[in-house]
Amino acid sequence: MIRSLQLALGVGRIAFGIGLMTVPRPMAGLLMGTAAEQTGARFAARSYGTRDLILGGGLVYAALGGSDVRPWLAAGIAADAMDAGLQLLEWDELVPGRRAAGVTAASTVTAAGIALLSRS
Repeated sequence: MIRSLQLALGVGRIAFGIGLMTVPRPMAGLLMGTAAEQTGARFAARSYGTRDLILGGGLVYAALGGSDVRPWLAAGIAADAMDAGLQLLEWDELVPGRRAAGVTAASTVTAAGIALLSRS
């Protein structure tokens, strides 16, 4: 059961990363609104996507290969917690109707990672 959850988290991260890398405007636009049209915002979205693709890929690879998933989970927890913190820091710059959802999503994935790490 735990391995299935690890794989689900990893695959979700991969999918999210691919989305940010391939269609950064609409993905980033969910939190940033029209600011996502700027080159810097698209670059940042693609960078986040690359990060999530690597973290998800490493987690899936470790879980399928029977390797230690804990370093991948810990790295994901750190990244997601930073995402939540940075969104709070930039709260006033985010789309008002969507910013709480962004912080909630990042916090929820952080909590899921912590729960999996504690059982891995």
